[in-house]
Amino acid sequence: MDKSSDILTAAISVFAEKGDNATISEIAKRAQVTESAIYKRYKSKTELLILIFQRFWEKLLNFAKGVRGEEWAENTADKIKKIITLMNDFLYQDPNLVKVVAGVSLIPPENINDNEVKNKRLEVRRINREFLITMDEIIREGQEKEQITDKFKAQVIRQALIGIFQQLSYGTFIGKARGEDVGYTALDAMEIFNYFLESIEKK
Repeated sequence: MDKSSDILTAAISVFAEKGDNATISEIAKRAQVTESAIYKRYKSKTELLILIFQRFWEKLLNFAKGVRGEEWAENTADKIKKIITLMNDFLYQDPNLVKVVAGVSLIPPENINDNEVKNKRLEVRRINREFLITMDEIIREGQEKEQITDKFKAQVIRQALIGIFQQLSYGTFIGKARGEDVGYTALDAMEIFNYFLESIEKK
């Protein structure tokens, strides 16, 4: 029986709790396997973390591509809202995955000596970049249809939209998980996001 899925699920859980201090020993215990069983499948803790980030960005990329190709949503704002809604759903459907992506630093590829692991890290960067480009294309198509303002480049609008969502929603979620009062709620986060989105729509 392949334990890879159990190991990855356990790794997400341990990284969410321990952050950079997570160890292979803790992951093995959580997955109910030996450390050697992990090392047979993954070269290091770094490789496991890279695969976690890859899972996150692949989900977003696949969804964004699907939304872009949907003909029912002629309004660009509806497409953007649908993608951001998925990101918001991640906060509650897979909270540990979000905690890892938002709270753990992924080592840059240039700092990885093992070529196989480095290539996996570069793949995460490529997927992340493709997601951002897909968002840019959705916004640019909206500008061409005169649904979104063309006062700003698509990349600037995308970064502002994602930045607002990440700062407020992730902040709300992580603050709550840590028992901190960040001064605003998830509802506040979505309201300010919608307000900004409406401000860039052409009436």
